[in-house]
Amino acid sequence: YRDVAADAEHFNIRGGGADRWSMMPVIQEIAKRTSLPVNEALMLVEQTYKGMTPGMTGLMALVKTGQFRHHGNPVAAWCFDNVQVRKAPYDPELIRPDKPDRSKTGKRIDAVPAAAMAVDAWRSRGAVEPQRSAYEDHGLLVV
Repeated sequence: YRDVAADAEHFNIRGGGADRWSMMPVIQEIAKRTSLPVNEALMLVEQTYKGMTPGMTGLMALVKTGQFRHHGNPVAAWCFDNVQVRKAPYDPELIRPDKPDRSKTGKRIDAVPAAAMAVDAWRSRGAVEPQRSAYEDHGLLVV
C-alpha cells in the first residue's frame, strides 16, 4: 500500500487490474490512499478464459513487438519463463496463462497474470498507443 501511495504522489494513476477474488478490502484501501474513486481504483478481472483473454492478447502483442519490457527484473523473467498459454477447449480464441503443477515444481507465474491484468486495464481505459516515457525527456538517474 505504501508503494502505491508513493507512486500516486508522482504519477497520475488512472487505475489498474486485479483478480476479483477477495479484492474489495484492497480496492477500498488503495482508493483511500490514492484518492481514486473505489469504482475506478481497480478493474476486477475474472481469472477465467473469458476474463484473461483481453489482457493476455494485449500482453502477447506487446511482447512480440518488443514494446513490453520488465527492465531485467529477475522475478518477472523467471515467471515469464515458467508460463504457458492455454487455449479454452471449447473456443481456441480464448486464452489464459497456465501455471506448472505446484506439487511437482516450485515454479510460479504470478507476474504474468498481473501484467495481463495491467495491460487489460490500460487498454480498456483508452490508452492503446504506447505512451512516451519520462525517461526519454529527462534521462535516468541512478543513485
